[in-house]
Amino acid sequence: MSTYQQPPQNTENRLLASFPSEELRALHPHLEQVSLSHGQIIISPDEPIEFIYFLLNSLLSLVTLMEDGSTVESGCIGREGMAGVSIVLDAKTTPMQSVAQIPGQAVRIKAEIIKEAFDRSSTLQKVLHRYIHTLIVVGSQSTACNRLHNNRTYILKSETNILLQSESKYS
Repeated sequence: MSTYQQPPQNTENRLLASFPSEELRALHPHLEQVSLSHGQIIISPDEPIEFIYFLLNSLLSLVTLMEDGSTVESGCIGREGMAGVSIVLDAKTTPMQSVAQIPGQAVRIKAEIIKEAFDRSSTLQKVLHRYIHTLIVVGSQSTACNRLHNNRTYILKSETNILLQSESKYS
């Protein structure tokens, strides 16, 4: 693990790149680059969320654990987003598991640092509210597709495109 060296104005994570420049500069010293291996669990169900992860070239699966022990992938996060969004919603845990599906790099930051930045910056709140809205829209679309397309053939839309559309509609 190392301190993240990428300049704040040219970040590889689309969500992080959309942060207000003043906030990004303040957060930059706290960002730490990490490698994620396939199958690595970065957020465990009902455990305190210690770090927020911004993915650079890896992919996380959001996994719902059922009472019978089975699992269902209920979403994914790539370089367009972050893992640990529950923190900004005043939830210190989540019932979902975040696991690396495609190995690669990410930057992480202590959850309390993001929460403090979120609480003091209305501009950062706007950016993260838009991202949370995108997560809800993508989750709803995925649920609808899972229900309607019983032949298991899915047309995947880029979460990045949905995020960009959301930015233009709600700015």
